[in-house]
Amino acid sequence: MKKFLIILSILGVGVFGFNAGVLAQDNAEDLPTETNTVDSDRRQKVQDKVNEYKENFREFISEAEKTRIAGVCRAAQTKVSTVQTRVNEAITNRQSAYADIDSRLNTLIQKLSLTAVDTAALETNLRELNSRTSEVIASLDVYSEAVGVLADMDCESDPEAFKATLEQARSYRQTVANNSKSVRDFVTDSLKPLLESIKAELTGQRDQSGEE
Repeated sequence: MKKFLIILSILGVGVFGFNAGVLAQDNAEDLPTETNTVDSDRRQKVQDKVNEYKENFREFISEAEKTRIAGVCRAAQTKVSTVQTRVNEAITNRQSAYADIDSRLNTLIQKLSLTAVDTAALETNLRELNSRTSEVIASLDVYSEAVGVLADMDCESDPEAFKATLEQARSYRQTVANNSKSVRDFVTDSLKPLLESIKAELTGQRDQSGEE
């Protein structure tokens, strides 16, 4: 009887009790950080990424638009100076939250193994959840990198590259949002209903055990 109560208590407080806010986040923040003085190594890495983003950029930029961008880009870099910090904080927070969920589910699986409940479906769901959360972290990493490049680059000398990097960062941000939604949808549509069914099964086992 005691083992049923312990497991039901885990299901009762919710595997996701402390992390709902993290799972609810759609978008990693809006864009880059302040311009920093960077060493030559860093400058080379920034330039390499700028070249990569520019190569993938297909939008035509008129000379007038380039002039306009060159005139405002430095101020834009300063204005969005806190964003990369927030993105990096989001990475740390999500890694912690996802690790906590993984630990809770693994603990639940271990406790369920002491009962007659089949844990195969839960184990499959946990693997799928971990795969999806890994995609969120990976997409946040590349978004953070693009944001950093946008902040550190010499935007005035190459406004077209600035525009290309900005659009790449926006694309990565959308990927973060899509991957985050994938996690939330999976939790809502698959994992939570499974946990509810397990809880109901355990309650039935407990009641039957009590009658005996």
